[in-house]
Amino acid sequence: MLIVLIATPLHDLIIPIASTTFLAGLFFITYYVIKSRHLVLKILCVLCMLLYYFTMYVYGTHKMELLAILQKGTFIFSSTVILSLEYYTHKEDFAHLNK
Repeated sequence: MLIVLIATPLHDLIIPIASTTFLAGLFFITYYVIKSRHLVLKILCVLCMLLYYFTMYVYGTHKMELLAILQKGTFIFSSTVILSLEYYTHKEDFAHLNK
């Protein structure tokens, strides 16, 4: 819903809000993946968080020559993590967390 505001003068206000929301979600995903048995997904989630933090650091320091490449890399990496969770995990992988 807030994506509509990206193309307006409110762009600089929306970026921290959207980034914080995404990082909070990614943090909880990473927390549960770390408690699971998927080593590759654990590494992917942690690397995704680090890449996203670095991208936000570059955005905050206005190093725009790196930003476009990092944004595309972050999008591809986070999409890979989410699609891996969707297609390579099962309900049973996280069943022990409900106990």
